[in-house]
Amino acid sequence: MKNIDTFATIRFKKSTAKRFREYSKYVGKSHSESMNIILDFFKNNGISPHENVGHYFKRLEGAILKKLDSIIAIIKNIEKSQLKPTTAMLSLLTEEVFMQKQPLLLENKTGFNNELGESMEDATIKIDTIRKQNGTLIKELEYHRKMTSRLLDKTILIKPKFGKAYFKLEISPENFENLKERLTDNY
Repeated sequence: MKNIDTFATIRFKKSTAKRFREYSKYVGKSHSESMNIILDFFKNNGISPHENVGHYFKRLEGAILKKLDSIIAIIKNIEKSQLKPTTAMLSLLTEEVFMQKQPLLLENKTGFNNELGESMEDATIKIDTIRKQNGTLIKELEYHRKMTSRLLDKTILIKPKFGKAYFKLEISPENFENLKERLTDNY
Protein backbone atom coordinates (compact mmCIF):
# COMPACT_ATOMS: atom_id res chain seq x y z
CA MET A 1 0.00 0.00 0.00
CA LYS A 2 1.34 3.40 -0.95
CA ASN A 3 2.04 6.03 1.68
CA ILE A 4 -0.09 8.98 0.57
CA ASP A 5 -0.10 12.30 2.40
CA THR A 6 -3.54 13.16 3.53
CA PHE A 7 -4.92 16.66 3.64
CA ALA A 8 -6.07 18.52 6.71
CA THR A 9 -8.31 21.52 6.92
CA ILE A 10 -7.23 24.72 8.62
CA ARG A 11 -9.60 27.58 9.06
CA PHE A 12 -8.49 31.12 8.09
CA LYS A 13 -10.34 34.36 7.81
CA LYS A 14 -11.47 35.00 4.24
CA SER A 15 -9.13 37.99 3.81
CA THR A 16 -6.15 35.95 5.07
CA ALA A 17 -7.04 32.97 2.83
CA LYS A 18 -7.33 35.30 -0.17
CA ARG A 19 -3.89 36.82 0.57
CA PHE A 20 -2.39 33.32 1.00
CA ARG A 21 -3.84 32.08 -2.30
CA GLU A 22 -2.38 35.08 -4.17
CA TYR A 23 0.99 34.59 -2.51
CA SER A 24 0.84 30.85 -3.15
CA LYS A 25 0.42 31.43 -6.89
CA TYR A 26 3.54 33.63 -6.80
CA VAL A 27 5.72 31.25 -4.69
CA GLY A 28 4.80 27.68 -5.52
CA LYS A 29 2.62 25.28 -7.44
CA SER A 30 0.32 24.32 -4.62
CA HIS A 31 -0.80 25.72 -1.27
CA SER A 32 1.08 22.94 0.57
CA GLU A 33 4.31 23.66 -1.28
CA SER A 34 3.97 27.39 -0.59
CA MET A 35 3.42 26.78 3.12
CA ASN A 36 6.47 24.45 3.23
CA ILE A 37 8.62 27.12 1.59
CA ILE A 38 7.48 29.74 4.11
CA LEU A 39 8.05 27.48 7.11
CA ASP A 40 11.49 26.36 5.82
CA PHE A 41 12.51 29.98 5.38
CA PHE A 42 11.74 30.87 8.98
CA LYS A 43 13.33 27.69 10.33
CA ASN A 44 16.53 27.79 8.22
CA ASN A 45 17.20 31.48 8.88
CA GLY A 46 16.42 31.32 12.58
CA ILE A 47 13.83 34.06 12.32
CA SER A 48 10.71 34.13 14.42
CA PRO A 49 7.59 35.72 12.93
CA HIS A 50 6.98 37.42 16.31
CA GLU A 51 10.27 39.32 16.41
CA ASN A 52 11.38 42.28 14.38
CA VAL A 53 13.92 41.24 11.72
CA GLY A 54 15.49 44.69 11.62
CA HIS A 55 18.30 43.66 14.03
CA TYR A 56 18.99 40.58 11.88
CA PHE A 57 19.50 42.71 8.79
CA LYS A 58 21.57 45.23 10.80
CA ARG A 59 23.83 42.37 11.93
CA LEU A 60 24.08 41.12 8.34
CA GLU A 61 24.86 44.64 7.11
CA GLY A 62 27.57 44.98 9.79
CA ALA A 63 29.19 41.70 8.69
CA ILE A 64 29.15 42.79 5.04
CA LEU A 65 30.66 46.19 5.93
CA LYS A 66 33.46 44.46 7.91
CA LYS A 67 34.23 42.28 4.88
CA LEU A 68 34.24 45.33 2.62
CA ASP A 69 36.56 47.18 5.02
CA SER A 70 38.99 44.26 4.98
CA ILE A 71 38.87 44.10 1.16
CA ILE A 72 39.57 47.85 0.96
CA ALA A 73 42.50 47.43 3.38
CA ILE A 74 43.93 44.63 1.20
CA ILE A 75 43.62 46.76 -1.95
CA LYS A 76 45.27 49.74 -0.23
CA ASN A 77 48.10 47.47 0.95
CA ILE A 78 48.63 46.14 -2.58
CA GLU A 79 48.65 49.68 -3.93
CA LYS A 80 51.11 50.88 -1.29
CA SER A 81 53.47 47.89 -1.34
CA GLN A 82 53.38 46.91 -5.03
CA LEU A 83 51.92 49.49 -7.39
CA LYS A 84 53.45 52.71 -6.03
CA PRO A 85 57.04 51.35 -5.79
CA THR A 86 56.77 49.86 -9.27
CA THR A 87 55.48 53.15 -10.69
CA ALA A 88 58.25 55.05 -8.92
CA MET A 89 60.92 52.69 -10.26
CA LEU A 90 59.59 52.99 -13.80
CA SER A 91 59.52 56.78 -13.63
CA LEU A 92 63.10 56.82 -12.28
CA LEU A 93 64.24 54.53 -15.09
CA THR A 94 62.64 56.67 -17.77
CA GLU A 95 64.17 59.81 -16.23
CA GLU A 96 67.64 58.17 -16.21
CA VAL A 97 67.31 57.14 -19.86
CA PHE A 98 66.53 60.70 -20.91
CA MET A 99 69.30 62.10 -18.68
CA GLN A 100 71.96 59.74 -20.13
CA LYS A 101 71.52 60.90 -23.73
CA GLN A 102 74.73 62.91 -24.19
CA PRO A 103 76.67 63.66 -27.36
CA LEU A 104 79.61 61.35 -28.06
CA LEU A 105 81.84 64.07 -29.50
CA LEU A 106 82.39 67.21 -27.48
CA GLU A 107 83.33 70.46 -29.18
CA ASN A 108 86.70 71.86 -28.17
CA LYS A 109 88.30 75.21 -29.01
CA THR A 110 90.68 73.53 -31.45
CA GLY A 111 88.04 71.28 -33.10
CA PHE A 112 86.11 68.10 -32.40
CA ASN A 113 87.74 65.62 -30.01
CA ASN A 114 86.44 62.34 -28.69
CA GLU A 115 87.04 60.96 -25.22
CA LEU A 116 90.53 59.68 -26.17
CA GLY A 117 91.65 63.08 -27.44
CA GLU A 118 91.83 62.01 -31.09
CA SER A 119 90.98 64.38 -33.88
CA MET A 120 87.98 63.80 -36.14
CA GLU A 121 90.21 62.71 -39.03
CA ASP A 122 91.98 60.07 -36.93
CA ALA A 123 88.64 58.75 -35.71
CA THR A 124 87.24 58.46 -39.25
CA ILE A 125 90.39 56.62 -40.40
CA LYS A 126 90.02 54.14 -37.53
CA ILE A 127 86.34 53.67 -38.34
CA ASP A 128 87.15 52.98 -42.01
CA THR A 129 89.78 50.37 -41.12
CA ILE A 130 87.40 48.70 -38.70
CA ARG A 131 84.72 48.59 -41.42
CA LYS A 132 87.18 47.02 -43.87
CA GLN A 133 88.21 44.40 -41.30
CA ASN A 134 84.56 43.72 -40.57
CA GLY A 135 83.85 43.24 -44.31
CA THR A 136 86.79 40.83 -44.62
CA LEU A 137 85.61 38.85 -41.60
CA ILE A 138 82.08 38.64 -43.03
CA LYS A 139 83.46 37.30 -46.35
CA GLU A 140 85.55 34.69 -44.50
CA LEU A 141 82.55 33.67 -42.47
CA GLU A 142 80.48 33.19 -45.64
CA TYR A 143 83.29 31.11 -47.18
CA HIS A 144 83.45 28.87 -44.12
CA ARG A 145 79.66 28.50 -44.07
CA LYS A 146 79.68 27.38 -47.69
CA MET A 147 82.52 24.92 -47.05
CA THR A 148 80.74 23.51 -44.01
CA SER A 149 77.51 23.20 -45.98
CA ARG A 150 79.32 21.30 -48.77
CA LEU A 151 80.89 18.96 -46.23
CA LEU A 152 77.55 18.31 -44.59
CA ASP A 153 76.01 17.56 -47.99
CA LYS A 154 78.67 14.87 -48.53
CA THR A 155 78.14 13.34 -45.08
CA ILE A 156 76.04 10.18 -44.81
CA LEU A 157 74.63 8.50 -41.70
CA ILE A 158 75.58 4.83 -41.52
CA LYS A 159 73.45 2.56 -39.30
CA PRO A 160 75.11 -0.87 -39.00
CA LYS A 161 73.15 -3.83 -37.68
CA PHE A 162 75.60 -4.19 -34.81
CA GLY A 163 77.24 -1.26 -33.06
CA LYS A 164 76.55 2.44 -32.94
CA ALA A 165 75.54 4.61 -35.87
CA TYR A 166 78.22 6.87 -37.37
CA PHE A 167 78.74 9.41 -40.13
CA LYS A 168 80.77 8.78 -43.26
CA LEU A 169 82.35 11.57 -45.36
CA GLU A 170 82.23 10.69 -49.06
CA ILE A 171 85.02 12.67 -50.72
CA SER A 172 88.18 11.61 -52.47
CA PRO A 173 91.51 11.67 -50.60
CA GLU A 174 92.76 14.48 -52.93
CA ASN A 175 89.75 16.67 -52.08
CA PHE A 176 90.26 15.97 -48.39
CA GLU A 177 93.95 17.07 -48.61
CA ASN A 178 92.94 20.24 -50.51
CA LEU A 179 90.40 21.04 -47.80
CA LYS A 180 93.02 20.56 -45.09
CA GLU A 181 95.44 22.89 -46.90
CA ARG A 182 92.78 25.62 -47.27
CA LEU A 183 91.91 25.46 -43.60
CA THR A 184 95.54 25.51 -42.42
CA ASP A 185 96.41 28.39 -44.79
CA ASN A 186 93.67 30.58 -43.29
CA TYR A 187 94.97 30.04 -39.77
